[in-house]
Amino acid sequence: MNIAYEMRTTMASIAVVIATAGRPGAARDIITTLEDSRIPDFIGFLSAPDDSDVPDMPIPEKWTVCTGARGASSQRNKALDMIPETVSYVFFFDDDSVPRHDYISSMLDVLGSTPEAVAATGRVVLDGAAVGTEFTLEQCERALVESLLPPTSVTSRPVALTDSLYGCNFCIRWKATHDLRFDEDLPLYSWLEDLDYAKRALSRGQLLRVDSAVTAHRGSSTGGRTSHRRFGYSQIANPLHLRKKRSLTVAQTAREMMRPSLKNLALALVPSARFASRRSRLAGNLLAAGHAMVGRAHPSKMLNIKDGDIRDVELRS
Repeated sequence: MNIAYEMRTTMASIAVVIATAGRPGAARDIITTLEDSRIPDFIGFLSAPDDSDVPDMPIPEKWTVCTGARGASSQRNKALDMIPETVSYVFFFDDDSVPRHDYISSMLDVLGSTPEAVAATGRVVLDGAAVGTEFTLEQCERALVESLLPPTSVTSRPVALTDSLYGCNFCIRWKATHDLRFDEDLPLYSWLEDLDYAKRALSRGQLLRVDSAVTAHRGSSTGGRTSHRRFGYSQIANPLHLRKKRSLTVAQTAREMMRPSLKNLALALVPSARFASRRSRLAGNLLAAGHAMVGRAHPSKMLNIKDGDIRDVELRS
């Protein structure tokens, strides 16, 4: 059943979209973080599969909760369908992201002076998803405070062109991208949906990386969005699907498949219960590879995988 709570009307030109599932605590934290930030007036959309995923807290008036869709792509699209024409910019954050207090204002400063840019992603100073460690909210907040100190290196550019957007934090110019949607053929966690969206947005204008728009990514392993075996299937099937769409080059497709599958293989050979998840992912990799050999691989087939091991998945490569 599709449920959408009454949307609060506002003249705000900024919208924030957060897709969440199984992590009401994380959703509560990022809503609180955004409410405490130095942000111009905005409207927020929290998109969740059902009411159990919504934090048990008084939802601020500027936020709209929409339920009924499951999967990062579907949930984001449900929120995008509700955004009014008066909005100029739409910001996307993962529910376990912790944007610095000036993230949105910094991004607006850059995009406002760069009309040829249609989207931008920020700088991640702490990324639990990348290093395989779940950071606490306090650790992230400390890293954000430290990021305010003068840089010790001058090798990075404050603003640079890029060809990708990191799903845990990015912004789009709504007028230029209002008809773009995330690929719902990538179910559940929608692995690589940000890469696919970036490829299509790039045809509309420039993509930027903005160093002054800073966030931390907790890399929360809770949520149970998928199983390790299903995720392993996505690691092969999703890049192949994006290659067919020409969102990936041949080289990118090979890299996106080989990097996680080789890591799964190496760790699966370690005789330790710690790496049982890697053996499950490898099984998913092999199943998808078998389907690909006979032309039957598709991201949606991961939904048919019967897997009793449905513990929370970190969803890191």
